[in-house]
Amino acid sequence: MTAVSTARTDIAKYIAGFNANRRHSSLADATPDEFYFANLPKMGKAA
Repeated sequence: MTAVSTARTDIAKYIAGFNANRRHSSLADATPDEFYFANLPKMGKAA
């Protein structure tokens, strides 16, 4: 069972690093995280 949990941990680390660090030409050289958070809909102020 340790191999499965180790694989899951390693995959999660890879995906997190990929989304935070790897720039993409199709996203105007932004990382996936930068692109995602820059394009969230703007929320109004709470009452």
